[in-house]
Order: sequence, then structure tokens, then C-alpha cells
Amino acid sequence: MIDKNLFFREVTIRICSSLQITTALGRAFEYLRQHIPLDILSLIVRDDKLAALRRIAQVAADKAELIDEIIPLPEDLWAKVQSWEIRVPAIMGADEDEVIRGLAPHIMLEENSIILIPLWVEKEFLGGLTLRAWGKGIYNSFHVNLLSAATEPFAIALANALAHENLLKYRDIL
Repeated sequence: MIDKNLFFREVTIRICSSLQITTALGRAFEYLRQHIPLDILSLIVRDDKLAALRRIAQVAADKAELIDEIIPLPEDLWAKVQSWEIRVPAIMGADEDEVIRGLAPHIMLEENSIILIPLWVEKEFLGGLTLRAWGKGIYNSFHVNLLSAATEPFAIALANALAHENLLKYRDIL
């Protein structure tokens, strides 16, 4: 069993190791796989302009090339996603939550185990980190508890990645 403080330190070192979010996510992925069953690690944001979820980075165990993805949502589901106030890491189960039940077909929840780590900086919801393992019932409260230690470094990394993305966009406009 790993010490939570050591886990926090090691995840923080890796996620803060690069301004390129995919590179940093890849380094964190390799470390996380040593302690948690993990096949895919994704960073997802709510995109209010598109009324969609947008995957900005993803790393997979099979090293498959994964492109950024925009997941448009029906208007009623989008309204629920916008008002959803999840604050703590949780195992996602369609039978437990109305929003997750609506998202299930869009995020391939069936036959997979997923942990969602909501990423907040101060009072602003930035998005979520999802951990996915193939098969049902893979994750338990130990995994959620361990990951709760690393929520803040991932939130800061996402905030930095989004700020960097905006900076590049403004640079190109100028």
C-alpha cells in the first residue's frame, strides 16, 4: 500500500513536468498505472461555446493515437451538465446519478470502470480527469481515496493548459 503523501508528491512532480499537457499527462499516467488499474487517462472540459464536452488530452495504455474530441450533448443533458456540482472524486455509475446516466452512451460507460475527478480552482469548475479501466467493478473506495490526494495538482495543470491554449490562440490572432 502506498503512502498518500508520497503518492501526492510523485503525481505532482509528473503532472507539473511539462507545459505540454499531453506530455505531462503521459508521465502521470505511467506512474498512476503502478498503483491503480488504468487503461485510459483523459482531461475533459465543458465547452460552453459549443454546448459540448471537449477532451483536450488523453493517454492510453495501448499507445493508440487519440485525437481531441468534441462530444456534443442534447440540450436537456447539456443543461444538467452545466448545473452539475460534483466536488469530490467518484466512481461513475449510470445507476447512481442522473447526469452520468445521460452521459453513459456518450462516454462509453458500459462495460468500463471510470473514476471522475472533478477539477476546481478556487470556485471555478474547469473540467474533469477521467480514469478508465476495461471491465466492470474494477475501482473501489481505496482508488478514489488515493486519487483524492492528487486532485489539486491536476486542477492546476488543467488551468495552466487552458491558459496556454488561450495564449497560443491570441498569439495566432495577433
